[in-house]
Amino acid sequence: MAMIVFIPGPADVESAFLGSMVLNVILAVIALVVKLAPREEFFSPLF
Repeated sequence: MAMIVFIPGPADVESAFLGSMVLNVILAVIALVVKLAPREEFFSPLF
């Protein structure tokens, strides 16, 4: 993966910060699902 380097303005900093925050939340949810996936209690409400 290539790193894109640029001089950000205030709006770019804010959007990048919000984007990384959303990304961290999504990654945390995925990690939680992966951690709970082997357990039968996690799947029982789905079926």
